[in-house]
Amino acid sequence: MASNRPTFPGLYRPQFELDPSIFLPIQPNGQYLQNAGDVYVFTLYWSFIFYTPLFVITGACAALLLALKPLRSIHALPTTSTVSNNGKLTNSLPKRAIVYGGVVFLVYIIVGTGLAVIGSTVVGFLIAGVYEAGRFQVSTWVPFVWALLQTLVALTSMCSLIIELI
Repeated sequence: MASNRPTFPGLYRPQFELDPSIFLPIQPNGQYLQNAGDVYVFTLYWSFIFYTPLFVITGACAALLLALKPLRSIHALPTTSTVSNNGKLTNSLPKRAIVYGGVVFLVYIIVGTGLAVIGSTVVGFLIAGVYEAGRFQVSTWVPFVWALLQTLVALTSMCSLIIELI
C-alpha cells in the first residue's frame, strides 16, 4: 500500500467534519494519515513544536534562578573578587553558579527533547492502533491535539519544578 502522506502540518479547516448533516467517514476536503509511521512523525513534529518553547523558557528561568541564587543567599558559593580601577575589591557573580545554570539549561533541553520523543512514540502508535482497530481514518488534527495535551501535562509538572527552585 503506497503512502500518500500529506505535507506537514497538513491542517485544514475542520468545519465540514463537525457538520452533523454529513456522515461520510472520509470528508472530501480532509487530509488523513494512513500509516502508523505517518501518525508517529506528525505527533513527533507537533511535540517538538510545543515542547521546545516550554522547556527553553522553564530551563532559562531555572538557570537564572540558580545563577542568581548566591546573590540572595548568605551561604553562597565563593565569589571571585576583582580589583577595580580605584583599588576597591568588588565581588562578581560566582563562576560556578553560571556554569551550574548553563548545565541546568542544557539538562532541561535534553530532558524536553527526550520527553517529546518518548511521549510522541507512545501516543503516536497508540493513536494509530486505536484508529486502525476501529477502522477510522486519522485526521491530521489528531496528532496536533494529542501533542498539545501532552505538552499541557508536561507544563503542570514543570510548574512544580520551578516553584521548588524559587
